[in-house]
Amino acid sequence: IIGFKIGTRVVDGVAPGAKIIPLKVFPNGEAFTWSSRLIAAFAYATALKESGISPMVVSMSIGGGAPGHLERVAIDDAIGAGVVVVTSAGNQGERGMGWPAAYPEVISAGAVGWTQQFLPGSPAAPNRSFWWNQDVGNDPDGSGASEETQAYVPGFSSRAIPSRGVAFGTDPQELDVLAPGIWTVAPGSHGPNAGFFFWAGTSFSTPLTAGVAALMLEKNPSLVQGTVETILKSTALPMAGNDSRTGVLEPFLFGTFFDPA
Repeated sequence: IIGFKIGTRVVDGVAPGAKIIPLKVFPNGEAFTWSSRLIAAFAYATALKESGISPMVVSMSIGGGAPGHLERVAIDDAIGAGVVVVTSAGNQGERGMGWPAAYPEVISAGAVGWTQQFLPGSPAAPNRSFWWNQDVGNDPDGSGASEETQAYVPGFSSRAIPSRGVAFGTDPQELDVLAPGIWTVAPGSHGPNAGFFFWAGTSFSTPLTAGVAALMLEKNPSLVQGTVETILKSTALPMAGNDSRTGVLEPFLFGTFFDPA
């Protein structure tokens, strides 16, 4: 969201002026957490918002395999207090989205990639020097080559499967937007061995989307969740009809889930 600096190398984030308040729900390096921790984190964020820390965007790159009623109540309370909530769609591909991203009231982010991220004839490694120096054309009116024709939805990015929500007795799953989530540059370590890595997953699409929401709120602090979602969806470029490309190398991903108990 804010970017990072390693030595003399500076990578700007989407919203470099944002203030980050980390809320730790995976203590002690655990790869598993409880819904109660998320509920407590949302309650804390809501209290901060009501105390005057505003505007506020929550970037949540975790999800579970089943909806949780109390978790949804905590999220609705946050949204009702004016917090904008952005969550990751999940990395389960055509098995459907995780929750809370699948809930209609949150802003859910799936992943999109670019076909030109790899060396021609050598799919084993990203062509970083070529990739970083490209200015991808933008032609949303369809009169010529456009960036959406070079974009694709990776196989891991969760699709909305409406029937999955219905099967759980809740709203049909809803996916809102896509953001870069293939080989996204991000810090991977800190301290004397600080470095950056290229990551993939909807966990990285989410903070990019949250950063855009933060910029919108910087411009107009009166915006609320529904308005931010509407603006994001109405101004996003449409994807081309096909969402898989021959020869595109995709990473193997592990999803992060929590127990809805």
